[in-house]
Amino acid sequence: MWRVALKGITQRKRRFFSTMVAIVISVGFLTGVSVLSNTIRSAFDSLFSSVYGGTDVVVTSKGALDAGPRRSPRRLPRTLIEDLRSVDGVAAADGLVQAYTQIVDREGVPIGGSNAPTFGAAWQLDAVLNPFTIAEGRAPAAEGEIVVDLNSAKTGKLKLGDSVQVLTLSEPVNDRIVGFTRFGKADSPAGFGYTHFTASEADRLFRTNGAVDQILLAAKDGVTQEELAARVTKVVSPNEDVFTGAAATVKRQSDFKENLKGFTLFLTVFALVAMFVATFVIFNTFQIILSQRQREMALLRALGASPWQLMRSVVLESAIIGLVASLIGLGIGYLVALGLKAALSAAGFPLGRGSVSLDAVTIRNGFLAGILSTVVAALVPAWRASRVPPVAAMSETVLEHGRASRWRIAVGVVFMAAAGLLVVAGLRTSGNPAVYRVGAAAGVSVFGLLLLNPVLLVPFTRTAGAPARLRGTAGQLAQENVLRSPRRNALTAFPLLFGAALVGLLLVFTASFKAQVFKTVEGQFKGDFFINPKGTPLGFSPEVAKAVARVDGVEALTSVRFYFGDPKLSDDRGNSTNDALIAVDTSSVLKTVDIPVLSGDIASMRQGDIAVSSVAAKDNGWKVGDQLTLAIPPDKQAPLRIAAVIDAAKVIGLFQGASALVDTSTFDALDIGRLDQIVYVRTTDRDRTQIALMKGRLTDALKGYPTVEVGDLA
Repeated sequence: MWRVALKGITQRKRRFFSTMVAIVISVGFLTGVSVLSNTIRSAFDSLFSSVYGGTDVVVTSKGALDAGPRRSPRRLPRTLIEDLRSVDGVAAADGLVQAYTQIVDREGVPIGGSNAPTFGAAWQLDAVLNPFTIAEGRAPAAEGEIVVDLNSAKTGKLKLGDSVQVLTLSEPVNDRIVGFTRFGKADSPAGFGYTHFTASEADRLFRTNGAVDQILLAAKDGVTQEELAARVTKVVSPNEDVFTGAAATVKRQSDFKENLKGFTLFLTVFALVAMFVATFVIFNTFQIILSQRQREMALLRALGASPWQLMRSVVLESAIIGLVASLIGLGIGYLVALGLKAALSAAGFPLGRGSVSLDAVTIRNGFLAGILSTVVAALVPAWRASRVPPVAAMSETVLEHGRASRWRIAVGVVFMAAAGLLVVAGLRTSGNPAVYRVGAAAGVSVFGLLLLNPVLLVPFTRTAGAPARLRGTAGQLAQENVLRSPRRNALTAFPLLFGAALVGLLLVFTASFKAQVFKTVEGQFKGDFFINPKGTPLGFSPEVAKAVARVDGVEALTSVRFYFGDPKLSDDRGNSTNDALIAVDTSSVLKTVDIPVLSGDIASMRQGDIAVSSVAAKDNGWKVGDQLTLAIPPDKQAPLRIAAVIDAAKVIGLFQGASALVDTSTFDALDIGRLDQIVYVRTTDRDRTQIALMKGRLTDALKGYPTVEVGDLA
């Protein structure tokens, strides 16, 4: 049987090559996703290990290590550093202050690209706690002096003594480079840009008011991390968290891996879809080949081969094909990962200079996926081939299976009925339940169509294929060939059906999304321009809005900020809702954006007021004048009064899905965000010619901020 299997492959090279291509592509995609994910995890594991490499204890505000990029946890007073230095067993203590910064080259282009993750920090004077070391030059000693990571220096062709522009949370500054840094043995942490200032300049530019993000402690010889952490816990207040250096490293690594799951899952789904389609290609290939080999199989039966031996031979063929294709697919996947890594670096997300990470688990999964999908797809054709009667060796006729069985039709109808019920249930609800039900309906309908395809193909071919008969013998033969083997043709068409369904899904979603955006912009945007971050995901400095306000011809503008850190609104009756926050200047927002107000007044909102969505108001029985409590994890709370109820459906399109609106003064008092995400602009003269001139003026006014761009209504 081993020789029979090898003969079967070598005699049908082209057919099996097409089968291998399907496996190579799907295994390559799956491997590429896994290798890229491993590479990203490895880069950040190394990053977090180095960050706390010389640190024995980390002190933060409560929940600060859980804070995402759009959350701004409470900072610690710098005076606490001195208090902790006196704790028995502390050898060194220093504060970590960090915020967004980006260096701009002589042509006004951000070094590393507008998407590059770039940070600024206060230079830590204690060498034990500082993961950065001076590679060239010296540390900053006075305001106006900075040190830059070697990776940024090489990218931007910077030299010691160069004066460069640095974008910060406040106004851009021009500082002189006095040194270049390394992060451990690397030129920068995971390829990120890093600029260090003196502590005093960092406090001013980052608007810290003399506070720090974290306090890092080093233990004296003979004192373990656990012992020092226990002593420090007795000194700090309940509003502070204390971690050992090892625990802080593990937490950062595990949190990052958890956040990476969504990205990995998204790509893995596409890889599994490719594998799903490839399985049908393999199934069809083996079914066709084994139909062609019907006489061969029958002859083997006549010579004494048992059905089990024939089936084992075919399964062995599929396993060999899967093995070879998986091996090639693993190589292709490795190349795909290298390409994706290069694409991320080009987009401003470098992952360091190391190679991609191909581990044993990825290799095992690649082989398992390729071999199993091939073998599983070949099982049914193999079983059918093993049941060929020996008498078939005397006939040239290919034995075809008859019409679809009743159980197949019955099960298919049940699946399609269930899909219909799920669609109806989904359309009668909204939000996530609707998405889950309609999505489940799509999945169920796939299996229903798989079962009913042969049945549906017959009437469809007779009806839709009737015009083909008018073309003469060729059209008649085409229709009859489809009707001769509806099951085989249905299976051949199914991958195309599945692919067309996916393309249709993307096209419908894109068209619907565009229509919603157009409707929102045309119906509710009353301004002429908007300022967006060009690539910096967290936003841009509030100084941008000030620069725009100084442009001649600007009538009104509104800066918009968001907070997605799971804020919770509740009343004293126990009703509550979770909704992302929008912060705007309520006195001017209605001049640039039409916000449908169902009750109350937005223009009169002040600090301590909030406008809630119509959905939250209806669900909780809230009305204008009610008192709510805003809770922001981990420990911030604020009393708020409902000043307005706004139409949720028309607001979320304008504000990235958020629908709870507060004035900027409330946002600033909570200290939950320092960057603007959008600035809406309305001009005095709205003539087309003047609009074009105004765009040029705004662009000129923002030349010092290359990470933002001016968009118009079109």
